[in-house]
Amino acid sequence: MILTGLDDCIVGVNENNNLVYGYVQLLKHHMFTGMSQAEAIEYVEYNVCGLLPMGKFSILYELDYMD
Repeated sequence: MILTGLDDCIVGVNENNNLVYGYVQLLKHHMFTGMSQAEAIEYVEYNVCGLLPMGKFSILYELDYMD
């Protein structure tokens, strides 16, 4: 699964060659587009993390902390 427009949030690939997206990078990406931190968290949690239980794919997140 590739998230369109979020290439700058890719932090690597795992042992199964699945893309790994950085959670904080996802937040920063959306904050750069004008969202507040709270809006970015809500958006990423619902619209990105919400994709996880879809079955045929999985998205892996590297959790780190905001600077």
